[in-house]
Amino acid sequence: MDDQERIVLLDSNGTKIANSDPKQITSLSKNTIGDVSFRNLQSFNNAVKGGTGIVEEMVNGSSTLVQYIPVKAIQNNWVILLLRN
Repeated sequence: MDDQERIVLLDSNGTKIANSDPKQITSLSKNTIGDVSFRNLQSFNNAVKGGTGIVEEMVNGSSTLVQYIPVKAIQNNWVILLLRN
């Protein structure tokens, strides 16, 4: 993975649980000021419904290729996103 890629793990509500970018703050630290609203992304919504795929979306004002996959967690789908600028 290079500087143009990062992986984000989200719960079924779109709350960021983990992020491969050390500059980004996870929701577990209780400080998400300026964080992306992942729940509005088509990739997030597709994965929560059980879909997998790749879409191009605007993330923080940049066109980003987003690969998504659902992960079964308890009774909900959590989401893994691979973002490539």
